[in-house]
Amino acid sequence: MPKLRTRAFAKINLSLAVRGKRDDGYHDLDTLFDEIDFGEDIGFEVGPSGEFTLSLRDAPSAVPRDDDNLVLRAARLLQRTLDLDIGGRFVLEKRIPAGAGLGGGSADAAAALRLVAAAAGLDIENADLLDRLESIGRELGADVPFFVRGRRAFARGRGDEPTPRSAEPPIFYVLLLPGLHCDTGRVFSRWHRELNHREPPIGSEPSAAASGFPEAVANPETVAVIADGGLAGVFNDLTAAAMRAYPELDALRNDLSRACAFDLHLSGSGSTLFSVTSDERGHATQRTVLESAVASIAASHEAVAPIRVLAARSVAPGARAVHRTP
Repeated sequence: MPKLRTRAFAKINLSLAVRGKRDDGYHDLDTLFDEIDFGEDIGFEVGPSGEFTLSLRDAPSAVPRDDDNLVLRAARLLQRTLDLDIGGRFVLEKRIPAGAGLGGGSADAAAALRLVAAAAGLDIENADLLDRLESIGRELGADVPFFVRGRRAFARGRGDEPTPRSAEPPIFYVLLLPGLHCDTGRVFSRWHRELNHREPPIGSEPSAAASGFPEAVANPETVAVIADGGLAGVFNDLTAAAMRAYPELDALRNDLSRACAFDLHLSGSGSTLFSVTSDERGHATQRTVLESAVASIAASHEAVAPIRVLAARSVAPGARAVHRTP
């Protein structure tokens, strides 16, 4: 039976503007996604029946192991929607933490859609099929449509209406991954109750490096490369809400900000913090500084232990390919 394999990569929200609450209970967003090369491996082996199963490796207890897992939901929804006579077994090697604002579950769902479509003999580079997969993904979660095509995109609606953007130049990140699960609903609820149009969001102001680029800061579609690897326009309207909902994350960010000479931003609704640059040499320096800072303050932040520091960059062309394996 055919065996296929691909990668499910995480995302960073380079900008995230909350526009208001919708009648369906969700929030309208403008956000600029960047897919990064931190991710997990997912394999699929076609089976003799039309059923799907899932084996998880290294997955924390928070990741569903039953029919609630987005991988199985995605595969079954695709099977029903396109009337595919196919089933099989997924193996997911989990690395992206849950509740981190990195979109791990959504990335897995989109990878499952691509794997099953490829195994069924469909052309997963076909634009019409990708549009169909995005539509199916919209039923699974707000971030899933972005992950169907990935790379870099600006999205509206719930974040489920992506428009591809140029993925050049590559952007370099240092990720700070606390041992903290941030609940998206809790963060949005805090924003709606306390911060909706009441005060400027933390992180929405231009940094010192971004002075002179107010148009980039005001426009969620634009993240502009400026001198010495700086980026103007990186912001997140949910930062203040996340920090109020999770004071332990706020304390960590404050201590690290004092130790670093660069900004730390929040991805999605948290808990991941990240630094960002368009300069590869500056990227290495940021990683060294953050690793040193974490080592010096970790003992004071046991509530969010363990704290991991990882280097990442924008996903390279071809990294999302589906491969046949022996």
